Amino acid sequence: MKIIVFNTENSVINFDSETQMVKCGYLMADTICIAGQLGAHLLFEEEYKNFGILRKVQFLYDILLPETNHAEDKEVYLKSLLEFMKIAKDYPKIRNPTQDLSFAYNNSRRLYSDWFDGYRENILNLQKKVGFSELSALSKEPNIETKLLNMSLGRYTHSKHEAESNAKLILELLFPTNKSNKPSILMLPLEFTSFLEMLAEEDKKDKPIDELKENNDDEDDDDSFLCLLQVLKIPDFRILSALQVKALKVELSEPFKNINNKLEAWTLFCKKSDNSVEIFDNFNENVLEYFTDMQNIIDHNQTLNDLKNNPSFNFFENNFCVGICPIDLLLMFYEVYWVVDPLTLSYLRKRTKNNNSYPEYFPILHIYPELNGGVKDEDKSEEIIEDIMENKPKKKYLRID
Repeated sequence: MKIIVFNTENSVINFDSETQMVKCGYLMADTICIAGQLGAHLLFEEEYKNFGILRKVQFLYDILLPETNHAEDKEVYLKSLLEFMKIAKDYPKIRNPTQDLSFAYNNSRRLYSDWFDGYRENILNLQKKVGFSELSALSKEPNIETKLLNMSLGRYTHSKHEAESNAKLILELLFPTNKSNKPSILMLPLEFTSFLEMLAEEDKKDKPIDELKENNDDEDDDDSFLCLLQVLKIPDFRILSALQVKALKVELSEPFKNINNKLEAWTLFCKKSDNSVEIFDNFNENVLEYFTDMQNIIDHNQTLNDLKNNPSFNFFENNFCVGICPIDLLLMFYEVYWVVDPLTLSYLRKRTKNNNSYPEYFPILHIYPELNGGVKDEDKSEEIIEDIMENKPKKKYLRID
C-alpha cells in the first residue's frame, strides 16, 4: 500500500499536522509519497545552500504573494522586492556603476539576504520544535518518495504550461495509469475536518428546520452520511527521533503488513463501485477487524505506552480515519485551502469533468489529534490545547451520495 501526502502550495505549512501525517504514514505504509511543497521543505536545508540573491528575493516575493498571506505592509514589500529583482538582473551589465548605485544595491542585497536567512532560521527552529526536522533523515529511506512537481519553496505562480503539467502529475498521483503501481490511498491534513464541518454547517443553513430535525434523528443510522470512519488511535510520537521511528516501524511492520494487504484489496473495490454504502460495507466486512487487532497491539507496545503515560511531553493522541472522497469534493477542498494555485485547479477541473475513466470515489486516510485523556489539566499548555482544539473534529459525517 502506498500513502500519498500532497500538501501544500499556499506557503502556510502546518508543521505540527504535517509531521504527524508523514510519520504516521511512514509507520503504516509500505511506501509513502510526499509531493508538493511539503517535499520541498524536506530538502530545504540542501536547497537553500545553492540560493543566490535573486533566488532568495524571489523566494521572499513568492512567500508574500498569495492572497492567504495578510502580512502588514505586504504591498510595500512586494513592490520593493520587484524593484530590487529588476536592478539585480541589470546590475552585472553596468560597467561603471556610480558610488550611490553600488551603495544602494549592496545595502539592499545585504538587507534581503538577512531577511531570507532570518526566515530560514525561524522555519528550521519551528521544524525542529515539532519533530519535522527528523523527517529529513527518514526521507532518505528507500520506501519514501519525494515529488516536487513544478513547485519549489514559496512558489505560487505558474505559467500555463507548468499549471497544466502539475494538474497531470497530481492526477497521476491520485489515479496512476501504470497498472504495476501499488494501490494508493491519499492522506488528507487536519484542515480537511474543518472543511467537512464547514460544509455540514452550510448544508444545515439550506434546509428547513423540520427536515433538519428529521435528519438529526436518523443521522446515526444513515450510512449515506458516512465519509470518514475512525479505525485506530495511536499516541503522538512526533518527538521520537528518526532512529526511534525506524525501530518502531520494525516492531509494527508485520501487523501493518496485514492491514496493507486488506486495504489494497479495498482500494481496488473502491475503483469499481459507485455506491458509498457498498464501499463501507466491504470495508467493515473485510478490513475493520484487522484494525481492531492492530489497536490491541498498539495498546501493548512498550515504546508507545511510555509516550502515552508521560504527560510531561505528550498531550495528544492521533486518530486514524479511513474514508472515501469524490474528486469534486477534493478539488473544492484544494480551492478553499489554497492547496494548489487557481490555474492548476482549473486544469484539474477540466481534466476530471465528465471523465468516466476516474472512479466515483477514491480512498482517503485522515489523521487528527485529540487530547490524551490521561493528561492532567495542570500539565497542559493552554496555547497548544487551544490551537489543536480549534481544529478538533466535532463531526465526521457528510452526505456524499
